[in-house]
Amino acid sequence: MAAIAYDVAALALKGTQTELNFPNSASSLPVPASMSPGDIQAAAASAAAAFGAARDAIVRTNNTNASSSVERSNVNTNGYMDEDLIFDMPNVLMNMAEGMLLSPPRQSIFDAASDADGYTGGDDYLWNFP
Repeated sequence: MAAIAYDVAALALKGTQTELNFPNSASSLPVPASMSPGDIQAAAASAAAAFGAARDAIVRTNNTNASSSVERSNVNTNGYMDEDLIFDMPNVLMNMAEGMLLSPPRQSIFDAASDADGYTGGDDYLWNFP
């Protein structure tokens, strides 16, 4: 609400070329009756109050819609809910089975360098300096 009040005061004091917080609503903001500080404050206060009332109306509408959807969802909580459909379990199990059919990754050069003891000598060249 303070940002709307700032926009009203900025338009009154600096003109239409000023940077606004809500530039799209500049035409709908109230214009002060005069350039006196009291009139600018009154116009800013009325814009802030109108913005607050509009915001409260939106919040009330959203709360009403949310409470009605909660009431509708409470009706369905007594019935059976198939969790397999929610979590898509048949497809999850199929994807897991397909993963078992994949061939293992190929051996890299470093994997082939390991000897029978399981010792990987692939990093030996890092420590042999000329």
